[in-house]
Amino acid sequence: MVVVVSPALSATAGASPTTGQAPLTVNLSASPSGGRTPYTYSWNFGDGTALGTAQNPTHIYSNAATYTAVVTVTDANGAKVSAGAPAVTATPTVLTVVVSGSPTTGDAPLLVAFTAVASGGTAPLTYAWTFGDGSTGSGATPSHTYAAGSYVATVTATDAGSQKVTGQVTINVSPALTVGMGASPQAVDQSDNVTFSGNPGGGLAPYGYSWNFGDGSAAATTQNPVHAYNAAGTYTATLTVTDANAVKKTATVQVVVSALPALTAAANPPAGDAPVNVSLTALPSGGTAPFTFSWSFGDGSAASTSQNPSHTYAAGSYTAQVTLTDAAGHTANASVAITVSPTLGASAGASPTSGQAPLTVNLTATPAGGKTPYTYSWDFGDGSALSTSQNPAHVYASAGTFTAKVTVTDAFGSKVTASAPAVTVTIAPLVVSAAGQPTSGDAPVAVTFSSSATGGTAPLTFTWTFGDGTTGTGTGPRHTYGATGTYVATLTVTDATAQSRTAQVTVVVSPALAVGAAASPLVVDQGGSVSFTATPSGGLAPYGYSWNFGDGSAASTSQNPSHAYTSASQFTAVLTLTDANGVKATANVLVTVHSLPTVSA
Repeated sequence: MVVVVSPALSATAGASPTTGQAPLTVNLSASPSGGRTPYTYSWNFGDGTALGTAQNPTHIYSNAATYTAVVTVTDANGAKVSAGAPAVTATPTVLTVVVSGSPTTGDAPLLVAFTAVASGGTAPLTYAWTFGDGSTGSGATPSHTYAAGSYVATVTATDAGSQKVTGQVTINVSPALTVGMGASPQAVDQSDNVTFSGNPGGGLAPYGYSWNFGDGSAAATTQNPVHAYNAAGTYTATLTVTDANAVKKTATVQVVVSALPALTAAANPPAGDAPVNVSLTALPSGGTAPFTFSWSFGDGSAASTSQNPSHTYAAGSYTAQVTLTDAAGHTANASVAITVSPTLGASAGASPTSGQAPLTVNLTATPAGGKTPYTYSWDFGDGSALSTSQNPAHVYASAGTFTAKVTVTDAFGSKVTASAPAVTVTIAPLVVSAAGQPTSGDAPVAVTFSSSATGGTAPLTFTWTFGDGTTGTGTGPRHTYGATGTYVATLTVTDATAQSRTAQVTVVVSPALAVGAAASPLVVDQGGSVSFTATPSGGLAPYGYSWNFGDGSAASTSQNPSHAYTSASQFTAVLTLTDANGVKATANVLVTVHSLPTVSA
């Protein structure tokens, strides 16, 4: 077994430089000997920083102090040895500070962000601020808000070695920027000039101006521009003022721009019959209120300054004119035509003015003045329906004195009433007639009566006695006579003055018509003659006879005909009897006809 024993392990350490101002960069070196390679290294720099493992590291001592770096060398056998480098003394650097603020000028209230940058000295550093307005702060980057004024902000930086240094920055704060503006006038007509004024306050002169007139036109940069709006509308003009601190402030003013004034005129009514009171109306649009008005009525009368005057016109044609002036001095004109016809008049005539009822009177209406066409309404004075004819004919049915009046209305709606001469109607004699249909017949007979009456005084009443003990009323009653006889029906007509007249109708009622039919012989051979017999009763002679023998032969009009049947069969002969009243009765008889006998041998 071979045992190898290495020389004892040893080491030395070096440092360069060993003095200087912090932060001080020092080059360290380790020189081992003996032991067994390879070696490893562990440096403790003596300032509390992380260990180093390089043989010859470089280290920065940031703070002022005296430091001894120690290296521990370990060989391949695990042996260790430590060596201290020469002491290193780091002296403090001179402490300086640079201070700034952003912004350092502006309008109140002004928020300033401060920054203090210190170099040198020994860490850690502290910062103490006095902002110049009685308030304080700390830290490297405080912020502070200032009112208007001029201020010196001071920062004091202090390092770990109590070294102090100060820095200052001047802050100038202008008063808060304000802006006022005006427009004159604020209500105009289109294309009229508006004078704008800008009135800044506070901030820092000089000021810049930017006017936006709100109508899409180019901005103006003068303090007090003049601008004309070309279209009607409501506009908001905006002024932006920028001061020397680049602070901006805006203000607005509203301008109302009206269209140039326009005017229409109306009259109510625009036409009529004299005298006409006309309400005139001026209807403005556009323009700038308030408005003034001047009316010329066109008839030489004094002008009116009312917007909507009334005026009374005599007959004639006129043009009323009105002039409007608005607050901007612009004018507009309008006119309206007025036509006044002569006063409406009328007269009425009647012919004849007397006579017996019923009296036909021809009435006439004669209008004058007014405006055509005319319409008419006649009241005849007797309670009858009105008429719209100009010249109607009217029948006065009852006695009395009547005054017909006509109301004439012209195209303007004007009305006038005229009375025709009075018409005196006397009573006509009452005349009555009566009739019946039929006035003769076979019992029973239904008679429809009719009547007529003229003259007298309405209303009329009609009463009937039918001659058989019964009565009736009305102008056309119906009555049935059931018994044979001659009757006189009497009509009595009575008028409103109790005047009465009668008329009569004679009705003859015959007995009911009957007839019997016979034939001899009732059974015959063909070709044999049959004698027929008719026996009438009732009714009214003379009688008419019609025999239908039932075999298609011609009818016979004899009362008692004879007839021969040419074919064998049974035949029904039918007798139709007609009396003088036109009443008919029938009877029939059956005849049997045999074929002729035949013989065979």
